[in-house]
Amino acid sequence: MQKFSEFNISSKSPIEMVSHGRLRANQLQLINQFTPAAMVANAANTVFVTTISKDFANPALLTGWVVYILLFALYSVYIWTRRPPFTVSSQRAIRHAVISACLLAVGWSFLPLHIYPKAPLDVQLVIAAVITGMIGAGSFALASLPPAVVGYCVVLGGASLYSLYSTESRYFFELAGLMASYALMCIYGSLAFSRSLLETCRVESHAGHLHEEVLNLIRDFDMHSNAFVWEIDRNYYLRKPNMLPLSITRRAHLSISNQRISTALKPALQRHPSARSMWQDIRHCIATGTAFKERPLIFMDTYSKSYWVVSGHPLYNKLGVVDGWRGIALEDTHTEAILQKSHSSMMDVDAATGLLNRSAFIRCMSNTLGSAADKTSYRFSLIIISNFKAMCGASHSGEAVNSMLAELASRLNMIFGVDIPIGKLWDHEIGVLENLPSSYSTQDLLATLSLPYQAPHLAIQPNILIGQCAIPPDDDQHIDAIFKVARAHAHAHIS
Repeated sequence: MQKFSEFNISSKSPIEMVSHGRLRANQLQLINQFTPAAMVANAANTVFVTTISKDFANPALLTGWVVYILLFALYSVYIWTRRPPFTVSSQRAIRHAVISACLLAVGWSFLPLHIYPKAPLDVQLVIAAVITGMIGAGSFALASLPPAVVGYCVVLGGASLYSLYSTESRYFFELAGLMASYALMCIYGSLAFSRSLLETCRVESHAGHLHEEVLNLIRDFDMHSNAFVWEIDRNYYLRKPNMLPLSITRRAHLSISNQRISTALKPALQRHPSARSMWQDIRHCIATGTAFKERPLIFMDTYSKSYWVVSGHPLYNKLGVVDGWRGIALEDTHTEAILQKSHSSMMDVDAATGLLNRSAFIRCMSNTLGSAADKTSYRFSLIIISNFKAMCGASHSGEAVNSMLAELASRLNMIFGVDIPIGKLWDHEIGVLENLPSSYSTQDLLATLSLPYQAPHLAIQPNILIGQCAIPPDDDQHIDAIFKVARAHAHAHIS
């Protein structure tokens, strides 16, 4: 057996971290795949041999042999049905498999030792064919475990050679040479198959071990550092990790598994006036397939805020098409540095509402429509407060009006989310660039925005008008013209 030690998984692997138990389990599982069919074949051959040899064989020995083979087959199938799935195995299980193969070969040795010498010539040819087939089929079923193949072929082949010798056949040497070469070919085939199998198992085990190490490193990185790895698919759904760091989930108050990244980040982004424009900048890079580095982002809850820098790059499939994004987000404790990086973004935000100002909204709308494959899938909605001048009169203070505008912006954020560009065009006009089909009807939007607004010490009831304009497919339509069409539609609804 020393010759086959290199194929026995108890021997040292050139890859030190490989799991020997997992390799042994792979060897046994390949044998188990053939167990039901092999045992059915054993039972069928037993019935066939009994039928052709009952007239000349010793009844007691034949009956004992039949019982032996059938009990062996039933026991093997019973063990196969009761054995649960396993991923590791022991040396004892390997020894048990080798012994079982040898015991099966001992059972079939009854044919050359007791049936073949007494059989007529035509039956001898059948018995020889059955023995040859059993050697080949058994070697194939046990090919993943060379020691079992060697034991099986040596026992059954040796019994066959002894039978040929005892019958004093004229062609003993020729038949013996053929039998020996046949058995050696089966053993050699098993060794070659086992070598290929075990090398594959070693590579798979090594790759699995490296994969686990990488996952552990990423998990440790996520838990103990002020950064996390993020990954999304082509539809912007988060792949891994399944949870954002505690500093974000505590602010967002929800698990983000199986959610779009914009939905997951929405609660943490909508409370800070600069967060929306920062996110729109990152989202524009993702939409256009442009890698980005150290883009600022702010997460905020009622009591605190955290500053992050986000980097990301596209992932490509085999066809060279963007299949997702992966990047890293690093929490930056140097608030002043973040503020300096985000100063230009903050200049694009209206201080009273946290929405994009007119110039930033027009720029965002132009970028979105410019990179869109189908502009007709967008719609511009203009929200007008028709009684804004009256609200700014003596009956309402500037603080109350600003509070109402902030509440109006908050309602729009909750309705459309952080992915939809929303901008304050004038003091009494707010623009929204929707992506069709819209999940919110115009009537529902009007009803939601027309509800009373609670300002300090009084309630304000604005008169809301909504005008909408479909985006034309041509490139010559100016954005200001779209605003004018939507404004005209809004005023057309005044009775």
